[in-house]
Amino acid sequence: MIEKMRYIFSAALCFLVCVLLASGCHCFVGYTEEKYPVETGSFPLTEAWSFQTSNDIIAIAVSDNYVIIGTGGRNGDLYRIDFNSRTEVWHQRLTGESQNMQLIISDQSVFVSYANSLFALEVTDGRLLWTVFDMNTLVDKLVTFSNSHIFVEKVSENITAYDRNSGSIDWTIPIGRGHVSLFYEDDTDLVYKFQGSWIAAIDDETGVITREKYYESIDYVVYENGKMYYSIDDDAIRNILFAYDLERDTLLWEIPLDSAIKGIYPIMDSLVIVTAYSLAVVNYQVGEITWEIMVYPDFYSAPAILGSFIYIRNTTANELLAIRFEDGKVLGSLDFGWSDGLFLMTPQPGVQSDLQETLLVSYRNNIFFLDDSH
Repeated sequence: MIEKMRYIFSAALCFLVCVLLASGCHCFVGYTEEKYPVETGSFPLTEAWSFQTSNDIIAIAVSDNYVIIGTGGRNGDLYRIDFNSRTEVWHQRLTGESQNMQLIISDQSVFVSYANSLFALEVTDGRLLWTVFDMNTLVDKLVTFSNSHIFVEKVSENITAYDRNSGSIDWTIPIGRGHVSLFYEDDTDLVYKFQGSWIAAIDDETGVITREKYYESIDYVVYENGKMYYSIDDDAIRNILFAYDLERDTLLWEIPLDSAIKGIYPIMDSLVIVTAYSLAVVNYQVGEITWEIMVYPDFYSAPAILGSFIYIRNTTANELLAIRFEDGKVLGSLDFGWSDGLFLMTPQPGVQSDLQETLLVSYRNNIFFLDDSH
């Protein structure tokens, strides 16, 4: 009787799979749970292919035609996955146990913050170039890079500039307590530091502060081409987005949004703004809101854009939303069920890559490559 029931169940399961395939259901073959992800509405992308790792994915960096994936656990594992051949090029193990990792790809190197160490690897073959052991990776942040340095924020202590080629410390600048934002400007070889009410321009070669300005207490900020776009750390005006020209020392415009600003992300000639209760697109050339839609409270996520769509994670439901860039219309979603393991990542800004038309979504120990080929 038991064997007969097994046969009936297997036959029914095979029939169901055939029906799903015939109906055009987007099946995520790399994902092992039956229920998720679930597509709703007219989600524009489907799975092109996927890759699975042994442990949960905790970091991703994407560059020209390849992806670096980092996993954590008793050891850290790095994988380089080639986009065109869809194969693993190399696998490198990093010693130490941690669930925190940061990755930055720059030129022919990948820089990794993991298990209280900073590693530099050759991106072609995964060869370890150098290691430094003075990090506290639970709190220290790998913030950005320049032509000469990798910058680490050692929280409440300093900004440390590590030589890209050797890992030696070229200079440090004390920062004290409070959040720091750092941006490198290639044209001037200056590093801009924003912290509290102070803005400083730092010579990348020497670490000397060339000019400093006292300003209002800045909360969230991005810096683009001599201009900063920011919110102010004041509950009464936390919802206002400001644009300021640092070179001319001039306020360009200010725009009130629905609620307190939680994230500012430059995309093309626009800014995508995440507030406590809304998502908005602002044209920063003219200082006008293109659209603003209401979202769930605490909808904190960095967006990605492919073609004419914004893709953003709804962190309260762990779903991936597709929103039309033109007018803010929500077209559909992919529901991944509740987990902290969902990331969004497209190529780093300015990188010309075949991945410009592909969205990467990692979930637990799987990474999915989504495109509009269906």
